[in-house]
Order: sequence, then structure tokens, then C-alpha cells
Amino acid sequence: TSTRDLSMVAERSYDLRTSGLWAQHASTATHKDSEVVGNWTVFYITPCGRRLRNMKEVHTMLTTYNSNLTVDLFVFDCWLNVLNEFQATQDLLEMADISHGAERMAIPACNQYSSSPPPFMEYSTAPHPQPGVQTISDTDSGFLVGCDCTDDCQDKDKCSCRQLTIQATSCDWEGRVNTHAGYSYRRLPDVVLTGIYECNQTCACSTTCLNRVVQLSIRARLQVFKTEAKGWGIRTLVDLPQGAFVCTYVGRVFASEQEAGFEDAYFADMDMIEVVERRKEGYESDVSDEEEEDELFMEGELGPDHVPTNNNNGEKEREKFQGTRQLFGPGQEIFIMDAMTKGNIGRYFNHSCSPNTFVQNVFVSRHDLRFPTMAFFTMKFVPAGTELSWDYSYKVGALPGKQIDCHCGEENCRKRLL
Repeated sequence: TSTRDLSMVAERSYDLRTSGLWAQHASTATHKDSEVVGNWTVFYITPCGRRLRNMKEVHTMLTTYNSNLTVDLFVFDCWLNVLNEFQATQDLLEMADISHGAERMAIPACNQYSSSPPPFMEYSTAPHPQPGVQTISDTDSGFLVGCDCTDDCQDKDKCSCRQLTIQATSCDWEGRVNTHAGYSYRRLPDVVLTGIYECNQTCACSTTCLNRVVQLSIRARLQVFKTEAKGWGIRTLVDLPQGAFVCTYVGRVFASEQEAGFEDAYFADMDMIEVVERRKEGYESDVSDEEEEDELFMEGELGPDHVPTNNNNGEKEREKFQGTRQLFGPGQEIFIMDAMTKGNIGRYFNHSCSPNTFVQNVFVSRHDLRFPTMAFFTMKFVPAGTELSWDYSYKVGALPGKQIDCHCGEENCRKRLL
């Protein structure tokens, strides 16, 4: 049996100071499966000697005594070592904080090859809408839905914000409501394509609310480091459990490609609407039927005997899917986040064909479907010292004349990004 002081654990993993002595215990126990020799059981011992065996008991204890600890500081995964801390073997840069104090948690930069720092970037913790977005995106708090919960929004059936997340799942292609969608004690088990609605400034709940995650400052200890073949990347300095919030992706937000320009090295499409609607039967892009059929014919996907849908024989035209973006007005384009010169640590995420994080669209201070917050969560346990990556999902050949090779090194590597 091993015993660890949680006050030290919290300090090392999240740089928090705690009062009182908590201890985390890990003990072996007989597994229910006779073929398995044993497994680890993790539990916490409170300062008063009470044993806590799961997140619900932890949350109950924290709220009962108005503790300054939050549930995301606790973990019951037996394979996660809360004392693990990665140390680079060599660092010729020794840059203490690339955010220059903008982040509550310092983000160091490490370069084992030279003393060259990362390219200059104006660090920001929030996206910056440009004029084209400011004129069409409403930020009036009167359009927000808020809750009046007093239980840290633990009851998802009563919390208006959590119900927004749950009910929105019916907009996916199956048309079914996923009652399990959203956070579970501030961790996200799986991506919610229709978006997560966090509690906001109009809600009655406190900052310890279980439905406030992305809006809080970075909690994990991260480091920007120079890779061998992929430029700069991000790695975690501590063990991260599955579903842990890592950081957001911020930058300047443009209303169109024309407004953004053509330097697209750090572009990210804010295309949550299209991602959801592409999964629906009958979805079509904004190009006309005739233009689309001409393209398909040229690509060989339509045979020579194909009869156009817009014919002169009076046949009924196929029903065309009306996209949600069209409801915001004519000429609407996908918003673009550009982190080239202004952004945060999220710009350093590299691509991987076998990623360990996923992107989640989250709504906090605005409920505009065109303007979600782009957040990264771990999709599995990530050991200390591991590079954090996500799948860019580029389509090879999408940009004629442009080719980008993939250097992720995974067994399933697709070899090319573009």
C-alpha cells in the first residue's frame, strides 16, 4: 500500500496551495474475474479520516466543507502517478514562460538543439473578433440561457445549461437525445459534435460548478518544445487522465477567407455547423445543383446516362437540405481563427494520424453557433513527457499544387497531410 500527501500532489500537478492533510492511498484487491490476479483500488483519506472512493463522494465532501479544492484535482485511475514530473535531459533555451504571465500556470519552452526561442507571437488567452465578425456576431448577454442551480449543477436534469448540451444532440444525424453528453465531474469522456454549453455570467452557480471547465485557466502543466522534424510542439509535464481539459485555440477571428487573407499556416475553420450537417441525409453544399453535377460528371462519379435533376420534363426536384448557416443571413461563410501573429499555446499543437487529444466546440459567453470556443481534451491517458497532438483532418489533394508531408511517425501514418 502506498500513501501520498494530496497537498503536495495538488501543488506539483496544478500549482495550487491547499490547507489540511489529504492522503491518497492505492491498495491491491482481489479482482472479481478469477483469471486476473489483482488490481489497484484508489481512494482518498480526508483530514478527518473519512475514506472517499469515487468522484461523487469527493464532490460531496468538498461542497460540505466549502473546500478550495475542486473535483478535477482528484483522479481514481490506478495507472496515473500524481507524482510523475517530466524533466528534459537537455535544455539550451531555458525560457520560463512563453505567455509572459498571461496564463495563471507558467508555460515554459524547451529547445535541446539550440538556444533559438519559438517564433514571436502576441500571447492572448481569448479570441479577438475582427471587424467582419464584430458586425454580425451578437454578444448581448440577453441571448444567453442561464441556470439558477445551487448544487454546482450536479443534477443535469435541472440545470438549464447542461440541458442545452443534452437536447442539442438531437440535431445530429440520428435525431436522438444523448442524455450522457457533456462533462462528468469536469472531465469529458467523448466528443460532443453538437457542442457543449457551459454555465455563463448569467448563471447563479459558483466557479466550482461542474459545468465550468474551458472558461477556467489552464490547469495542466504544459511545455512548448522543439521537435526533431515537426518544428515546435506541446507536451505534458505530468500524467493526464482521459477527458482532461488541456487548453483552447485562440487567435484573430475573421468572417471570411477574403478578410483573413492567404497566410493560412495557423488557420482553423470554425465549422461546427458543417461538421454536424454533413452527417445528415440530404445535406448539400451551397453550390448549385447544376454546378455540383457538372463537378461529379467531370470526376466520373456520374455516368453518361445520368439525368439532371433540374430537367425540363417537369420531374420533381429533389428536396435540398437548408443549412443552419443560411438562417443567419445571405452570404454567410465559415469563421476562421488565425493564430499566426496573435494566439496562445494551442497554436503549437502538431498533427498526428493517431492523436491523443480531440477538439471540442464549447459555448460560454456567447451562444452563436458560428463562434464556438475551440478546446482540446485528452482522448486517453497521456503519460508525462508525451507530445500532445490532434488530427488536422486535412484532405489529401484538397489544395492543388500544395503538398505537406506527415512526420508523426505513427504506425498508421498517412504520410501526407495535403
